[in-house]
Amino acid sequence: MKKNILKILFLIISNFLLSQSTNKKLDFSKDSDTIYWNKYKHGLIIRHQLEDIQNRNDELIFRFWNFGSCIEVTKNGTLYKGNVTYFVDEVDDYSKRQFKKVFNLEIEKAKEIIDLIGARKINEIPSDKFILGWEHGFDGVEYLFEYKTKNEYSFKNYWTPKSQDNLL
Repeated sequence: MKKNILKILFLIISNFLLSQSTNKKLDFSKDSDTIYWNKYKHGLIIRHQLEDIQNRNDELIFRFWNFGSCIEVTKNGTLYKGNVTYFVDEVDDYSKRQFKKVFNLEIEKAKEIIDLIGARKINEIPSDKFILGWEHGFDGVEYLFEYKTKNEYSFKNYWTPKSQDNLL
């Protein structure tokens, strides 16, 4: 009886240890905005059949969303890649169609963008809700930034930077 209990206990512990996921959970940066606009972005990813960068293993990924477009650049060692995706929906009385076109960036352009992001410390700019005096409205343009390294994911949004005259 004692041997059976030990065997069962050993199997349970072994199963627990072997079933641990090897995927490391990404930490959100402290200045990420994870409420409304992150949910909106997930809807865009699904609707436009893009890959969620949180699930990728690239060394560095930066994605910039604007209405109807998405710019993405990646770095893996000395390999740089990038693309620009444009998307639009056509809606009429009878149907709804989606158009999407992806343009690959030249390697040099992707590297320039990655270098510019680092040199200008783009990822150190907090999301707009953390910027004192940043105003919000009901219309305007929304910009979304995603930045991912191996260990951290950052998601930030900015409502109509052109309207932020009070910050200048």
